[in-house]
Amino acid sequence: MIPRPSTNASNHSVGTHHRHHRDLTKHPTKDLKLHVWKSQTRTWTRDQLDEERIAFFDTRTSGREETWQAIRTALEILWAGGDPGAEDNDGGLATAQAILRAAGVTIPSGDLTAAVYDANGARYELPEHIVCDPTNIVEMPTRTEEDEGDKSEEDGETADEAELLRRDEIRRGKAVVNPDDMIDIKVKLSDRDNRPVVVTINKQDTVRIVTKKIYEESGVCITNLSPSTFCLSLS
Repeated sequence: MIPRPSTNASNHSVGTHHRHHRDLTKHPTKDLKLHVWKSQTRTWTRDQLDEERIAFFDTRTSGREETWQAIRTALEILWAGGDPGAEDNDGGLATAQAILRAAGVTIPSGDLTAAVYDANGARYELPEHIVCDPTNIVEMPTRTEEDEGDKSEEDGETADEAELLRRDEIRRGKAVVNPDDMIDIKVKLSDRDNRPVVVTINKQDTVRIVTKKIYEESGVCITNLSPSTFCLSLS
């Protein structure tokens, strides 16, 4: 006669099965925390990061669309750093976390780069540069800084023009000049006759100003002036 299986053993087996069964749609979650990192493989500029983040979310094909949208909205708040005017500004962590919890998103470690799950237990992978900026992001000069650089060059050219105007006023007798600072130079042009052109300059004049003076006095196109075109001598 075949022995009858023990009822207690059967119940023990069923109980063990239930005890080890785990609902894979449920994941523990922790408070969201900021991720800090430094890139070791490449560098990004602000424009590159913005473009790659847009491309990342536009090309997601797996997972739920509403979950991706919630993650993106939460990250946009973190990228902006929360509300700068708030006295207890936490970088947007509280607001971002509220959005994720409302969407059923769980973050077991609190770090978005580690593991993120939706309400069905599906996992979502988020690269570091999508989650936050690296500490060694390359800062490009702003348009204002570029404008200031251009303005400096323009100011230099304006200063030269102002200096030329002052020299011209001196030549015309409209300004006070120290005679000891003025000298006459003779310029012999290779494409003219042997008569030199006499030009009055100041001892402090730059080469550019002297060249313009020669141009004004001789009428020779300034782009044609070169060391072989003329020779100078003090009168």
